Amino acid sequence: MNRLIHILAMLMGLVLLSCDRDIPFEKNKWVEHADRFYPYRNLMVEDLLESEEFKGKSLKEVFEILGTHDDWCDHTMYELKYQILVGYGSDSAPIHTKYLVFELNPADTLIDSNTVVTNIRVDEWKK
Repeated sequence: MNRLIHILAMLMGLVLLSCDRDIPFEKNKWVEHADRFYPYRNLMVEDLLESEEFKGKSLKEVFEILGTHDDWCDHTMYELKYQILVGYGSDSAPIHTKYLVFELNPADTLIDSNTVVTNIRVDEWKK
């Protein structure tokens, strides 16, 4: 019985370790979603940021790599965001959010496909 408990504990540890394992960026997995949940984005974001230099790219280039964006940030039209993850509590309110945010030049009076990314960051919030 002790041996069975030990084996089950080891298997559970392996499962937990594999849950946070990063995977290489693939556009088809990045855009895959169900009900606005993206199962692969959190696993890919580190690889994406290491393998792609977004600063200086146009929005057209960003869209070619990542597909269409999820939304503009609430507080400024000079930030474009992609949802990485949203976790909900038992009362259906968000308790964890994570977004990939592209900052655009606020001096640009017209935002279009030629607008250039000036910075990129990951915003994460936990309740």
